[in-house]
Amino acid sequence: MADLDTSSNPSFVSSGDAFILDDLPANFTVGCDATSFNSTQPFPGFRDIPPGVHLIWVAPSESTSSRNGYWICTPERDDTQLGQIYVKQWDKFNEVLCGTDSRAMETLQDQRLEQNVAGEVIVAEEAQLYTSETSRLRFTFPMDARLINPAARGAERTRQALDPTGWIIDKLESPDCDYRPEDLTGEFQFAFLVGMHLGNFSCLEQWFFLATQLIFRSFSLAVDRPQQARDLIQTFHAQLLYNDRYLQGDVFDLMPEHARKLRLALTTYKTHLDEKLLALGTLCSPDQNAVSIAFSSLESWLRQLGWDLRGEYVRSGNVMLEDGEMVQAELSDFEDEDERGEFAPTIVEVENGREAGLLSWDT
Repeated sequence: MADLDTSSNPSFVSSGDAFILDDLPANFTVGCDATSFNSTQPFPGFRDIPPGVHLIWVAPSESTSSRNGYWICTPERDDTQLGQIYVKQWDKFNEVLCGTDSRAMETLQDQRLEQNVAGEVIVAEEAQLYTSETSRLRFTFPMDARLINPAARGAERTRQALDPTGWIIDKLESPDCDYRPEDLTGEFQFAFLVGMHLGNFSCLEQWFFLATQLIFRSFSLAVDRPQQARDLIQTFHAQLLYNDRYLQGDVFDLMPEHARKLRLALTTYKTHLDEKLLALGTLCSPDQNAVSIAFSSLESWLRQLGWDLRGEYVRSGNVMLEDGEMVQAELSDFEDEDERGEFAPTIVEVENGREAGLLSWDT
């Protein structure tokens, strides 16, 4: 991949895609995937972008944590197929990248993009300009969607409200849909990277939602789909390591209330995971045991942050379903809760049948 050559002969893209940054000022930090640099001159864009999914972003300076960018997906092409041209314009007033206006697009078409792209000479009409307006992200499991099967009733409905494993498997593996089990891991990664690199708080909320309400509430996934459960745990662990080593700012500090809920979800998940794998006994497969190993590694790293996943958790109470219905849930497998957290037994001194050191108003 290279930057656009504005000094070469007039031509168009013949190998790979091109991403044009129209009206981008000088002294901007420009990045593509993990590569970034400071451009002292107005940077025209990238050409010969290889096949794959790429994030192209810009920032006013190296010290600015806020970034603005776009994702593109470049497919595999043979030598006879032309690359696609993406055009985004810098909005100086709002300081964001946006779709080009009609004036800018006409200018680019009139110039036939000849001064911006190097390659084989073709006519301008064969180049595709992607100037669509604001796009809306659509996740497989959006925050406002139900995590239970609408057809479920009674005990099954309550079971899915407490553990959406069955609903996840049905949705991702349904022959009537184009989803795949890997889509959940991919969207989990996407939400984290966009949220942290571009400062997109909607994606950060989606990331917390997937972790808290879906991934670490799907207790039976470790038994029914152990490889998928292990991949999700390792992905979560890798994200935290990446945040710690390469990013400014902590994902947990950005949304402390969501972080608190995630910590409770991890605490509950640990208990369920231990109990389910222990119940398997000698029937526990290597893949299922790998889930335990992956979570133990994650738990060890979280302990450095002061997160003790052996703390307290809720054993029973009302649970609100996605449609607003309240159901009473008794988590009978948490019988030992009274021996943990704030309910853990302690040794005290007793005087006259009462705990020593307590204030007394008796005279």
